[in-house]
Amino acid sequence: MSEMFPEPNSLDSLEGVSKQEIIQVRPQAEKEKDTSVAQDSLLARERDKEKIRKVRSSLNPNQNPSDSIVATTDAIRNEEALEKIDKPVVELTPEKWEKYKKLRLRGFETDAAAWGTSVRKEPEQGEAYWREKLGDPSIKMFGIEQNGEIVAMAGLQEKPVGRFLLRRVYTIPEMAGRGFSKTLITKVFDEAKMRGAKNIELDVIEDALPAIGLYKKMGFEEFDGKKGEKGDGQVHTQILMRKNFE
Repeated sequence: MSEMFPEPNSLDSLEGVSKQEIIQVRPQAEKEKDTSVAQDSLLARERDKEKIRKVRSSLNPNQNPSDSIVATTDAIRNEEALEKIDKPVVELTPEKWEKYKKLRLRGFETDAAAWGTSVRKEPEQGEAYWREKLGDPSIKMFGIEQNGEIVAMAGLQEKPVGRFLLRRVYTIPEMAGRGFSKTLITKVFDEAKMRGAKNIELDVIEDALPAIGLYKKMGFEEFDGKKGEKGDGQVHTQILMRKNFE
């Protein structure tokens, strides 16, 4: 049996055929392809809208409209560029204690106020101490490795009664701005949800504005505050934040 349209791209082949007949014989696979393309296009537009909403929420509301448009466009381009950076996440096991120690001490050196008071005694600690830290079953640490070194980390601590904490978030200064913390925190979220967490909490000193901004973008909200001594020996006001998964 010959096909009705042996030359689908020829105008002559459609002579004498009604529009309705053309529609009826249109291959089902082609219709499904068009539907899929339309759905992908819709999803892409929704993702773009979400990016714009996130960026605009972080911009100065008093900014000139034209400057705001430029800032929004630049921020979206930067976010898309960050998404393309290779960010391999590894679990920090006791075997990686030397790399973890190096990163932890670098954190103390560059941002002592971000850590607890115990960090001041850590430079003198040996292998057993660091292996124990990474072997603690209540804490799971993740890192990003670049050129054989751990350059960023974040961890999940599970407390009694199903309480989960985001801990030890740090990226070395020369690797800042590459989206490493966001990648690691997302990994911690996945681990927490896998363990049945309904929410996750953290504490951050009130003047760590870049960190607070990142946490808010990732869904954390302030719910309390406290004062306490930190790794720099000073008393700081700490903001307690929580993200709900449900």
